[in-house]
Amino acid sequence: MKKIIALLFIGGSVLMAADGAALAKKCVACHGMNFEKAPLGRKNHIAKGNTKEDLIKKIKYYQNPKEADEMVMKAQVKNLSDAEIEALAEYIANK
Repeated sequence: MKKIIALLFIGGSVLMAADGAALAKKCVACHGMNFEKAPLGRKNHIAKGNTKEDLIKKIKYYQNPKEADEMVMKAQVKNLSDAEIEALAEYIANK
């Protein structure tokens, strides 16, 4: 019985893990399917030259940006958990 409960717990944890690909679906309108677009007149697209760690820092910045022109991104990422941010950054960094 203890083994069954342990397996259910482990299986549930795997099912609850954040899915970067699913989270990225709301990003493609501005950033492109492969994150190749430079949205809103920016110079660079987010997949180019950014590591997972870079992307995590940027997403966390956008949760509480200092500049008013970043409010579009704030609305997109404000409710992401740390696990979701990590999964999303991992997904984008590997595009």
